[in-house]
Amino acid sequence: MLKINIIYIILIFILLILFIQTIRFLNKIQYSKSILQYSCPKEKLKIWNPYYSKNILLIGDSTVIGYGMKNCNNTIPYILSYKLKVNVDVMGESGKNLKGIYKMARKINKRYDAIVAIVGGNDIMGTTSFQDIKRNLEKLVVELKKKSNKVLITHTGMMWRADIFVFPYNLYIKHRALRTREIYQKVSKSKKYGFIYVDMFNPRDMSCGKSSHEFDCTLDGLHFNEKGNKAWVNTISYYLSQSTI
Repeated sequence: MLKINIIYIILIFILLILFIQTIRFLNKIQYSKSILQYSCPKEKLKIWNPYYSKNILLIGDSTVIGYGMKNCNNTIPYILSYKLKVNVDVMGESGKNLKGIYKMARKINKRYDAIVAIVGGNDIMGTTSFQDIKRNLEKLVVELKKKSNKVLITHTGMMWRADIFVFPYNLYIKHRALRTREIYQKVSKSKKYGFIYVDMFNPRDMSCGKSSHEFDCTLDGLHFNEKGNKAWVNTISYYLSQSTI
């Protein structure tokens, strides 16, 4: 009888912890959504300068559209254009996963010197099967290569370390993030679907000063702040510089 009571107490304790953590998680999600109101208007994200001869397309989820950045000059498109002296087009939408970005990519109607895609974070946070992640990534690569000979693809890095992902959800995110990384790495090295994979798990690629990971670079652990946008652009600029665009 005593053993049964102890088991009940343990179960109640576990359920209580899960309830509290769920409330914390929902509150953090609500905060993350609230920063959308400060985002740069989409219509201002296309940067064209008659003196620039190269054209780059940024395509992806909330990261590319300046989520949380009220000052458009602090968004990735503006920083990238200024740093590399290139024209930048943007196709992005908050919440889009690989399948959604693939559908978006089919609407690209011109060629670019390079295409940079930030996609996969919403698949990691969701329930997309790993088989579908691989299949949708391959379809996206094929579509992007029709519009540019140089395709760079990345996704959010060690997102399970973000404060927004409370225990035990962070363990789920870690498993999915690491598995997704393996898929991206494998597909990027294949002869048929090869692309330039920008590994945001590498601390060197997203250094924001003293931190060894990217979360000093974010507003909420997921979306870049000004420092994060600059670090991201520095990383992408390095990969773009490895071959002529």
